[in-house]
Amino acid sequence: MLNEIHNAMMLAELRYDRTVISLGRTPPALHRVNRNQRTPIRILHVDDEPDIREVVELSLGQEADLVTRSCGSGEEGLDLVAQWKPDLVLLDLMMPQMGGETTLVRLRTGVKSTMPVIFMTAFLQSQRA
Repeated sequence: MLNEIHNAMMLAELRYDRTVISLGRTPPALHRVNRNQRTPIRILHVDDEPDIREVVELSLGQEADLVTRSCGSGEEGLDLVAQWKPDLVLLDLMMPQMGGETTLVRLRTGVKSTMPVIFMTAFLQSQRA
Protein backbone atom coordinates (compact mmCIF):
# COMPACT_ATOMS: atom_id res chain seq x y z
CA MET A 1 0.00 0.00 0.00
CA LEU A 2 2.87 2.38 0.74
CA ASN A 3 4.31 1.85 -2.74
CA GLU A 4 0.94 2.66 -4.32
CA ILE A 5 0.62 5.85 -2.27
CA HIS A 6 4.21 6.81 -3.07
CA ASN A 7 3.65 6.22 -6.80
CA ALA A 8 0.49 8.32 -6.74
CA MET A 9 2.28 11.14 -4.97
CA MET A 10 5.13 11.02 -7.48
CA LEU A 11 2.61 11.20 -10.32
CA ALA A 12 0.98 14.20 -8.65
CA GLU A 13 4.33 15.98 -8.78
CA LEU A 14 4.62 15.58 -12.55
CA ARG A 15 4.24 18.78 -14.52
CA TYR A 16 2.77 19.10 -17.98
CA ASP A 17 6.04 19.15 -19.91
CA ARG A 18 7.58 16.21 -18.07
CA THR A 19 4.38 14.19 -18.52
CA VAL A 20 4.44 14.71 -22.28
CA ILE A 21 8.10 13.69 -22.42
CA SER A 22 7.52 10.58 -20.26
CA LEU A 23 4.59 9.49 -22.42
CA GLY A 24 6.78 9.80 -25.52
CA ARG A 25 3.90 11.39 -27.45
CA THR A 26 1.34 14.09 -27.02
CA PRO A 27 -2.20 12.78 -26.60
CA PRO A 28 -4.78 15.20 -28.05
CA ALA A 29 -5.97 16.44 -24.65
CA LEU A 30 -2.40 17.39 -23.69
CA HIS A 31 -1.98 19.93 -26.48
CA ARG A 32 -1.70 23.53 -25.35
CA VAL A 33 -4.77 25.61 -26.07
CA ASN A 34 -2.66 28.77 -26.27
CA ARG A 35 0.61 29.99 -24.78
CA ASN A 36 -0.91 30.91 -21.41
CA GLN A 37 -3.38 28.06 -20.96
CA ARG A 38 -3.10 24.29 -20.89
CA THR A 39 -5.76 21.65 -21.20
CA PRO A 40 -5.75 19.52 -18.02
CA ILE A 41 -4.53 15.94 -18.13
CA ARG A 42 -7.42 13.55 -17.43
CA ILE A 43 -6.52 10.62 -15.17
CA LEU A 44 -8.77 7.71 -14.32
CA HIS A 45 -7.89 5.72 -11.19
CA VAL A 46 -9.38 2.23 -10.92
CA ASP A 47 -9.02 0.57 -7.50
CA ASP A 48 -11.33 -1.55 -5.37
CA GLU A 49 -10.05 -0.02 -2.10
CA PRO A 50 -11.94 3.19 -1.18
CA ASP A 51 -9.13 4.46 1.07
CA ILE A 52 -6.56 4.11 -1.72
CA ARG A 53 -8.86 5.94 -4.14
CA GLU A 54 -9.25 8.75 -1.61
CA VAL A 55 -5.49 9.12 -1.06
CA VAL A 56 -4.79 9.13 -4.80
CA GLU A 57 -7.57 11.63 -5.45
CA LEU A 58 -6.29 13.93 -2.69
CA SER A 59 -2.71 13.67 -3.96
CA LEU A 60 -3.51 14.21 -7.63
CA GLY A 61 -6.07 16.90 -6.81
CA GLN A 62 -3.26 19.14 -5.58
CA GLU A 63 -2.04 19.61 -9.15
CA ALA A 64 -3.95 22.17 -11.20
CA ASP A 65 -3.03 20.48 -14.51
CA LEU A 66 -4.62 17.17 -13.49
CA VAL A 67 -8.31 16.22 -13.47
CA THR A 68 -9.08 12.88 -11.85
CA ARG A 69 -11.96 10.47 -11.62
CA SER A 70 -12.00 7.18 -9.80
CA CYS A 71 -14.03 4.02 -9.67
CA GLY A 72 -14.03 0.75 -7.75
CA SER A 73 -13.95 -1.97 -10.41
CA GLY A 74 -12.63 -2.93 -13.81
CA GLU A 75 -16.14 -2.93 -15.28
CA GLU A 76 -16.76 0.63 -14.06
CA GLY A 77 -13.35 1.61 -15.39
CA LEU A 78 -14.15 0.32 -18.87
CA ASP A 79 -17.42 2.27 -18.86
CA LEU A 80 -15.68 5.48 -17.73
CA VAL A 81 -12.93 5.09 -20.33
CA ALA A 82 -15.56 4.85 -23.06
CA GLN A 83 -17.53 7.84 -21.77
CA TRP A 84 -14.92 10.19 -20.30
CA LYS A 85 -11.89 9.30 -22.49
CA PRO A 86 -9.04 9.91 -20.01
CA ASP A 87 -5.45 10.54 -21.09
CA LEU A 88 -4.00 8.09 -18.56
CA VAL A 89 -5.33 5.20 -16.45
CA LEU A 90 -3.97 4.21 -13.04
CA LEU A 91 -5.07 0.60 -12.66
CA ASP A 92 -4.97 -1.61 -9.58
CA LEU A 93 -3.49 -4.98 -10.43
CA MET A 94 -5.44 -7.09 -7.93
CA MET A 95 -9.21 -6.53 -7.77
CA PRO A 96 -12.13 -8.93 -7.23
CA GLN A 97 -14.25 -10.07 -10.20
CA MET A 98 -12.01 -8.47 -12.86
CA GLY A 99 -8.34 -7.87 -12.06
CA GLY A 100 -6.12 -5.26 -13.63
CA GLU A 101 -4.67 -7.55 -16.29
CA THR A 102 -8.11 -8.60 -17.52
CA THR A 103 -9.28 -4.99 -17.43
CA LEU A 104 -6.29 -3.97 -19.56
CA VAL A 105 -6.96 -6.72 -22.11
CA ARG A 106 -10.61 -5.67 -22.39
CA LEU A 107 -9.56 -2.03 -22.59
CA ARG A 108 -7.25 -2.76 -25.50
CA THR A 109 -9.62 -5.09 -27.36
CA GLY A 110 -13.13 -3.85 -26.54
CA VAL A 111 -12.70 -0.10 -26.25
CA LYS A 112 -9.60 -0.27 -28.49
CA SER A 113 -7.84 2.34 -26.40
CA THR A 114 -4.13 3.05 -26.73
CA MET A 115 -3.86 5.43 -23.79
CA PRO A 116 -1.04 4.81 -21.30
CA VAL A 117 -1.91 2.54 -18.37
CA ILE A 118 0.09 2.44 -15.14
CA PHE A 119 -0.41 -0.58 -12.90
CA MET A 120 -0.47 0.11 -9.17
CA THR A 121 -0.78 -2.49 -6.43
CA ALA A 122 -0.51 -2.80 -2.67
CA PHE A 123 0.51 -6.46 -2.97
CA LEU A 124 3.63 -7.25 -0.97
CA GLN A 125 5.69 -10.36 -1.47
CA SER A 126 7.95 -11.47 1.35
CA GLN A 127 11.46 -12.53 0.45
CA ARG A 128 12.81 -15.75 1.89
CA ALA A 129 16.48 -16.39 2.34
